Amino acid sequence: MKSFNLLMNFFSVIDSFLFSFHPKLNFHKLWNYFFRALIFASGIFILCDPIFTNWPFWSFNEPYITGIYFWELPLQKVLFFVYIPFSMNVNFNAFI
Repeated sequence: MKSFNLLMNFFSVIDSFLFSFHPKLNFHKLWNYFFRALIFASGIFILCDPIFTNWPFWSFNEPYITGIYFWELPLQKVLFFVYIPFSMNVNFNAFI
């Protein structure tokens, strides 16, 4: 049960990762720009989220997290800031 959320993250991004190599999209050629923007944008949220987790109405379900933490955030939460923007960009470029 602890790896459920991590597996959900993996299966949410794997199709977008594979689709980014599609010849009509070629999103993998834009990874350099994407990851630079991702580091900037995700960094803001990763710095602010530990503040919110100390408030009583914001928490994580212990049975669903692996126990690996970065800056007081579970691994799944940190990966969330990577796989959601990545998946959205790949899927958005598919419709352009």
